[in-house]
Amino acid sequence: MSDFRFRDLTADDIDPIRALYTTYRPAGVKLDRLRAEHATCPGVVVMAGERLVGFAYCYSFAPDIYELANIFVHRDFRDAGLGRTLLERICERAAPTHNAIVAVNSLKAETTEPKRRPDGLYARGGFDVVLQTPHSTVYAKSLSPAGSDGG
Repeated sequence: MSDFRFRDLTADDIDPIRALYTTYRPAGVKLDRLRAEHATCPGVVVMAGERLVGFAYCYSFAPDIYELANIFVHRDFRDAGLGRTLLERICERAAPTHNAIVAVNSLKAETTEPKRRPDGLYARGGFDVVLQTPHSTVYAKSLSPAGSDGG
């Protein structure tokens, strides 16, 4: 993975994130919310040279819980461990201030290519399935030490 560079998401990354993600999901990302929360919630991008090829970012879900709002790697760069590293970095950035992260994956979201099930990615990242419906799965990961009251 030496050809890739991971760094915190900045305001300058929002338009490249929109451009990248719109190729996969025409509905794109909710730019207003991302612009509003990127400075206070964890976000990570992965660069291949000067090209943004992947990202992950959170939104506030509860006072001590983040929602992993989106994690995405361009199809040409998948299966190189980038998603796993993005997930690890998001958890590292969330842990000092929050006790958990939740993520929701819906198979009904309209995409330009078949959706990949993220079960393995989340399981390797320490997430548990906490709810499953016919079309969606909710994952959660505790960021608190075992037995901590989170306070």
